[in-house]
Amino acid sequence: MQRGTFGFHIPSMNAERLHRILADVSNELTSMGLVGRVELLRASLQNMVNQPQQPQFQQEVSQQRQELNDILSDAGSDSFAPSWRQVLDELGISPMLGLELQEAIEEAFTQNEITPSKALESINELASQLKAMQDGLAKTLAGFEYLEVGQEELEAGQCEVGYLIPRAVILESLHGLQRSLLSGTSS
Repeated sequence: MQRGTFGFHIPSMNAERLHRILADVSNELTSMGLVGRVELLRASLQNMVNQPQQPQFQQEVSQQRQELNDILSDAGSDSFAPSWRQVLDELGISPMLGLELQEAIEEAFTQNEITPSKALESINELASQLKAMQDGLAKTLAGFEYLEVGQEELEAGQCEVGYLIPRAVILESLHGLQRSLLSGTSS
């Protein structure tokens, strides 16, 4: 991996693969209507905080939480290949997808059952992060399109095989990997 300009690691890969991964994440967000659903939850929770005596807002929050749990438990991103998941982890996208997002939403409520205003703060933060991620994905994908960077596509009958080798095994270089393979040791 290479160190990025902003201090995070960028996995070594081709642009077409990154384009494919980000397009799949963007399609998942869009097909689930995830940003809109989290915004609805945020608005209902805001109403519940402002008017706690109104049971309809409590029912809306409960219904929207359940709907989010249902769609997030079936998120396709949770079954991405480990190499794709690593890319999402390193880009900081994983916490805004699938089961990780579901857990963050539920944690916001379970840790703040008595104080819905605190739960609202957490949901506001999640909604902001999710919207920023969606906007960033849209801009990145538009950039790929503008630059005419295609998406990696496997033909029928093709498959992809990948493997991850810990840095310690290769001693931070390909020469270290060569030495490890020739000596039969990992350090």
